[in-house]
Amino acid sequence: MTVSATPALVVPPRKLFLSLQLRLMLALSLSFLVLFVVLFAVLLKVLEGQQLSQAQSDLRHVLQKAVSQANGDDLAGLYGLGNELVSEYWKDPSYLKSFAGLRDISDTDPRAFPFAYVQQDGQFKLVASAAGHAAALPDAPATALAAGLNPATEGAFVTPSPLNQDGYFLIGTLPIKNAAGEVICAMGMRFAIDYVYNAYLQVRAHALQVMVGLYLALLVLFSWISRHFSRPVAVLASEVQAIREGEYQRNFAHLRRGPFSDEVGTLTEVFEDLLARVSRREQTLVREVQALKIEIDQNKRERQVAEVVETEGFVRLREKARAMRERRNNPV
Repeated sequence: MTVSATPALVVPPRKLFLSLQLRLMLALSLSFLVLFVVLFAVLLKVLEGQQLSQAQSDLRHVLQKAVSQANGDDLAGLYGLGNELVSEYWKDPSYLKSFAGLRDISDTDPRAFPFAYVQQDGQFKLVASAAGHAAALPDAPATALAAGLNPATEGAFVTPSPLNQDGYFLIGTLPIKNAAGEVICAMGMRFAIDYVYNAYLQVRAHALQVMVGLYLALLVLFSWISRHFSRPVAVLASEVQAIREGEYQRNFAHLRRGPFSDEVGTLTEVFEDLLARVSRREQTLVREVQALKIEIDQNKRERQVAEVVETEGFVRLREKARAMRERRNNPV
């Protein structure tokens, strides 16, 4: 007869223990951290957008004011043959009348630097500015400068200027036309918006401090919440561990406190039912073992008696006793 081998008990590898409280705290804190970061980025973007929108509105207003001071019909006389500017055009009374107020605009609003320009031989040339006619043409995208000289341009063309050593700027351009609607030159406006980004950086720094403080406060709150909700599970695990070590007389009543029931309460009821069944089964097994022990002891005594009765000495003694009884009952 072939005896099958009992399969060896496979012990699963021991995993790294990570408490439910810690996992709850990490999940809550990371979720709120992601939410804070998203809200923080959105709020900063909205703030930046509002500031830029206000700056663009201010630029258009100042640019319209500068264009309103220029007379296209008077400025048309500054062009010579082939659209070349006449010599010493900056001394012409019409030039002074149209562009003398550019410095006042810049003095009134330090963010604004107005300038007028034309295009000759494919090159943009400055003809007036708040710093005078000899100043350099401000660094501006070619698309913005071209839009200012385009008759089809409706309203002011506004675009960010590339960042340079002077800071952040918006560039706005608007055509200056004569009575016939012909573009004579263009008015440009370089509008400083460093304050927008400075405000953005300040708000970001302060908001970051507030967010860190709030996150630490919430971390304490999340720690309390996670401990409060994970404590019944931890207590239940401790009770089950005690049962595993053979302590079946456990009381689960403290896990069912409160006006409401939950998954822990249901799990507690299941463990109590299982524990009651195991306890009853254990008691039944104890009684069966005791009865079996009594039966084994009785069989052992009977077997020992039978072994004594069946020995040769006991047989001779039994024969002698029988002979003695016969002589006593039948005397000669």
